[in-house]
Amino acid sequence: EQLICIGLFGRHIIDYALPLLIRLLIDRTKKLYNMMNNSSSNINTNILDRINDDLHWLLLICGHVLTEEYDSDEQKTIPEAIMNFSSEQVKYCDLNKCVQIAQHILQQSQLELSDEVMQGVSPITQCLVAVLKLSETERHLCHKGQFEYISVQVAVSLTWFIRRLAANYLGFDEQSYKD
Repeated sequence: EQLICIGLFGRHIIDYALPLLIRLLIDRTKKLYNMMNNSSSNINTNILDRINDDLHWLLLICGHVLTEEYDSDEQKTIPEAIMNFSSEQVKYCDLNKCVQIAQHILQQSQLELSDEVMQGVSPITQCLVAVLKLSETERHLCHKGQFEYISVQVAVSLTWFIRRLAANYLGFDEQSYKD
């Protein structure tokens, strides 16, 4: 219930909340990536636990901001506040860049998500790209056999986030939207 309230509040101040959540998500993903590439064999488990805990909560909060809670038999839709915010952002965004940045993340996990790279990309797409970056970082950790960096809690939250967004954003009925 608390996350539902946080999501509702985040949608109320979406133009402030979403960029902040994106910055935090990118920052923690970058810290995890840097930690795994550190040449030192010693892992500071306290820092790693904090990073993973932050990532877990950021995924849950982002998921509740971008989606609403539904009963299993209800049709899932994109929240009206997100639709309004998204249509306001269209004039500032480059659709081709939005598509290109998502493709680049999937092709090269080391791509830096700097302000320059994200310039012209809609905040909702930025959030999805940040989650893809985290997912790609986790995949990279598995591929390298660095399982000590992987948090089961983050993996579950990541799966939950992607599943929830897919249900709301990819499976929507166009007839449910006025504009």
